[in-house]
Amino acid sequence: MSKGAVSELRKRAALLPTAKRRDMCWEIGWFQVSMLVKEPGEAPINPYLLVCIDTASRFVLGNLLLKDTPRPMDFLSLLVASMEAALPGEAGSVLPRSVQLNDSGALKLLRSELRGLGIDFQIVEELQFVREFARISEREFFSRRSGYAGHRN
Repeated sequence: MSKGAVSELRKRAALLPTAKRRDMCWEIGWFQVSMLVKEPGEAPINPYLLVCIDTASRFVLGNLLLKDTPRPMDFLSLLVASMEAALPGEAGSVLPRSVQLNDSGALKLLRSELRGLGIDFQIVEELQFVREFARISEREFFSRRSGYAGHRN
Protein backbone atom coordinates (compact mmCIF):
# COMPACT_ATOMS: atom_id res chain seq x y z
CA MET A 1 0.00 0.00 0.00
CA SER A 2 1.47 3.35 -1.00
CA LYS A 3 2.09 6.21 1.45
CA GLY A 4 -0.72 8.16 -0.23
CA ALA A 5 -3.13 5.28 0.28
CA VAL A 6 -2.11 4.99 3.94
CA SER A 7 -2.59 8.73 4.42
CA GLU A 8 -6.05 8.58 2.81
CA LEU A 9 -6.99 5.63 5.00
CA ARG A 10 -5.94 7.56 8.12
CA LYS A 11 -8.08 10.53 7.03
CA ARG A 12 -11.08 8.25 6.59
CA ALA A 13 -10.48 6.62 9.99
CA ALA A 14 -10.29 10.06 11.64
CA LEU A 15 -13.93 10.67 10.64
CA LEU A 16 -15.20 7.48 12.30
CA PRO A 17 -15.55 8.74 15.92
CA THR A 18 -18.87 10.32 14.85
CA ALA A 19 -20.23 6.93 13.75
CA LYS A 20 -23.04 5.16 15.60
CA ARG A 21 -21.76 2.68 18.17
CA ARG A 22 -23.50 -0.70 18.06
CA ASP A 23 -23.26 -3.66 20.42
CA MET A 24 -21.78 -5.80 17.67
CA CYS A 25 -18.87 -8.20 17.45
CA TRP A 26 -17.14 -8.57 14.09
CA GLU A 27 -14.67 -11.19 12.88
CA ILE A 28 -11.98 -10.33 10.35
CA GLY A 29 -10.06 -13.17 8.77
CA TRP A 30 -9.04 -14.74 5.49
CA PHE A 31 -8.90 -17.96 3.57
CA GLN A 32 -7.35 -18.99 0.30
CA VAL A 33 -9.92 -19.36 -2.45
CA SER A 34 -9.94 -22.76 -4.14
CA MET A 35 -10.36 -21.34 -7.60
CA LEU A 36 -7.71 -20.27 -10.07
CA VAL A 37 -7.69 -16.65 -11.20
CA LYS A 38 -5.54 -15.48 -14.07
CA GLU A 39 -4.74 -11.88 -14.91
CA PRO A 40 -3.55 -11.15 -18.48
CA GLY A 41 0.15 -11.88 -18.78
CA GLU A 42 0.40 -13.53 -15.35
CA ALA A 43 0.40 -17.10 -14.09
CA PRO A 44 -2.82 -18.43 -12.54
CA ILE A 45 -3.11 -18.03 -8.75
CA ASN A 46 -5.39 -19.07 -5.91
CA PRO A 47 -6.27 -15.67 -4.41
CA TYR A 48 -7.01 -14.90 -0.78
CA LEU A 49 -10.34 -13.57 0.46
CA LEU A 50 -10.25 -11.31 3.52
CA VAL A 51 -13.72 -10.88 5.04
CA CYS A 52 -15.38 -8.92 7.82
CA ILE A 53 -18.43 -10.67 9.29
CA ASP A 54 -20.90 -9.61 12.00
CA THR A 55 -21.12 -12.57 14.39
CA ALA A 56 -24.78 -12.04 15.37
CA SER A 57 -26.34 -11.67 11.91
CA ARG A 58 -23.59 -13.46 9.94
CA PHE A 59 -23.80 -10.55 7.52
CA VAL A 60 -20.65 -10.09 5.42
CA LEU A 61 -19.82 -6.43 5.99
CA GLY A 62 -16.93 -6.25 3.56
CA ASN A 63 -14.32 -8.25 1.67
CA LEU A 64 -11.05 -7.89 -0.20
CA LEU A 65 -9.81 -10.32 -2.85
CA LEU A 66 -6.00 -10.34 -2.74
CA LYS A 67 -3.20 -11.95 -4.75
CA ASP A 68 -1.03 -12.50 -1.68
CA THR A 69 -1.57 -13.42 1.96
CA PRO A 70 -3.29 -10.44 3.64
CA ARG A 71 -1.00 -7.95 5.37
CA PRO A 72 -1.90 -5.95 8.50
CA MET A 73 -2.69 -2.89 6.36
CA ASP A 74 -5.23 -4.97 4.40
CA PHE A 75 -7.03 -5.71 7.69
CA LEU A 76 -7.09 -1.98 8.50
CA SER A 77 -8.37 -1.08 5.03
CA LEU A 78 -11.16 -3.65 5.21
CA LEU A 79 -12.20 -2.66 8.74
CA VAL A 80 -12.36 1.06 7.92
CA ALA A 81 -14.40 0.35 4.77
CA SER A 82 -16.72 -1.96 6.73
CA MET A 83 -17.31 0.69 9.41
CA GLU A 84 -17.94 3.38 6.78
CA ALA A 85 -20.54 1.35 4.91
CA ALA A 86 -24.13 1.59 6.03
CA LEU A 87 -25.66 -1.55 7.48
CA PRO A 88 -28.88 -2.83 5.93
CA GLY A 89 -31.71 -0.64 7.19
CA GLU A 90 -29.36 2.03 8.60
CA ALA A 91 -27.68 5.09 7.21
CA GLY A 92 -24.20 6.23 8.12
CA SER A 93 -21.12 4.66 9.62
CA VAL A 94 -21.15 2.09 12.42
CA LEU A 95 -18.61 1.23 15.11
CA PRO A 96 -18.67 -2.30 16.53
CA ARG A 97 -18.17 -2.99 20.23
CA SER A 98 -15.44 -5.54 19.45
CA VAL A 99 -13.44 -7.03 16.59
CA GLN A 100 -11.95 -10.52 16.69
CA LEU A 101 -9.06 -11.59 14.50
CA ASN A 102 -6.27 -14.17 14.58
CA ASP A 103 -3.37 -12.11 13.22
CA SER A 104 -1.13 -10.50 15.84
CA GLY A 105 0.47 -8.10 13.34
CA ALA A 106 -2.95 -6.84 12.28
CA LEU A 107 -4.00 -6.57 15.94
CA LYS A 108 -1.03 -4.32 16.72
CA LEU A 109 -1.73 -2.07 13.72
CA LEU A 110 -5.49 -1.84 14.38
CA ARG A 111 -4.93 -0.95 18.04
CA SER A 112 -2.42 1.71 17.04
CA GLU A 113 -4.32 3.30 14.15
CA LEU A 114 -7.83 3.09 15.67
CA ARG A 115 -7.02 3.58 19.37
CA GLY A 116 -9.40 6.54 19.71
CA LEU A 117 -12.49 4.59 18.59
CA GLY A 118 -12.99 2.56 21.77
CA ILE A 119 -13.16 -0.79 19.98
CA ASP A 120 -12.10 -3.90 21.91
CA PHE A 121 -9.72 -5.77 19.60
CA GLN A 122 -9.24 -9.44 20.51
CA ILE A 123 -7.06 -12.25 19.26
CA VAL A 124 -8.92 -15.56 19.01
CA GLU A 125 -7.58 -18.93 17.89
CA GLU A 126 -10.48 -19.78 15.65
CA LEU A 127 -12.70 -17.42 13.69
CA GLN A 128 -15.87 -19.51 13.65
CA PHE A 129 -17.87 -17.35 11.25
CA VAL A 130 -15.00 -16.80 8.80
CA ARG A 131 -14.47 -20.57 8.75
CA GLU A 132 -18.20 -21.14 8.17
CA PHE A 133 -18.24 -18.55 5.37
CA ALA A 134 -15.24 -20.26 3.73
CA ARG A 135 -17.07 -23.61 3.78
CA ILE A 136 -20.26 -22.10 2.37
CA SER A 137 -18.32 -20.21 -0.32
CA GLU A 138 -16.48 -23.37 -1.29
CA ARG A 139 -19.65 -25.43 -1.55
CA GLU A 140 -22.02 -22.86 -3.07
CA PHE A 141 -19.87 -20.63 -5.22
CA PHE A 142 -16.30 -21.66 -6.01
CA SER A 143 -17.00 -25.32 -6.79
CA ARG A 144 -19.55 -24.28 -9.45
CA ARG A 145 -17.16 -22.08 -11.46
CA SER A 146 -14.73 -22.92 -14.21
CA GLY A 147 -11.19 -22.88 -12.92
CA TYR A 148 -12.15 -24.66 -9.68
CA ALA A 149 -9.03 -26.29 -8.25
CA GLY A 150 -10.64 -28.27 -5.43
CA HIS A 151 -10.73 -27.52 -1.72
CA ARG A 152 -7.25 -27.39 -0.16
CA ASN A 153 -7.83 -25.41 3.08
